[in-house]
Amino acid sequence: MPRPPATQLAHVDAVDLSPVASADPDDLLGILERMIRQANSSRLRRGLMTEVGFPIDDIPTFLALNQLSLHGAMRPTDLAEGLETGRANVTKIVARLVGVGLVERVADPADQRGVILALTAPGRELAARVVAAQERTITETTADWPAADVDAFRALTRRWVEGWSERA
Repeated sequence: MPRPPATQLAHVDAVDLSPVASADPDDLLGILERMIRQANSSRLRRGLMTEVGFPIDDIPTFLALNQLSLHGAMRPTDLAEGLETGRANVTKIVARLVGVGLVERVADPADQRGVILALTAPGRELAARVVAAQERTITETTADWPAADVDAFRALTRRWVEGWSERA
């Protein structure tokens, strides 16, 4: 984004630059923000793409493969919702996945006019490598945790997500 002319900029002394939220990285809001930021980081995603040999240097395409690996075949509109993007963008993403042989369009058995998107055999193999790498990261991260802590973390995280979903 180019910098606007000086006449359109507020003077730095006239603006409060401090965060609104607590600066304490150890309170729950800070921890959740760091967790989400890490999970969404381009560095982490690109590292995983390299590790598993993802054939396209495109994070949205990688995320689409992840959605299909976690949820199975789906309609393009559902994939767009999962990726938080529009249908036109999903059309481009799917074209890239189809082009490298990871996804195929299939007649939707529930809708004679529709299609669903499904992983091909090579797509499933690649998705299995992605899931294995993600599971390996979790295992390595919690390797020195007592089993009771891992179980408690799983239970509390599930409880958090279910409670959050109910309020959404």
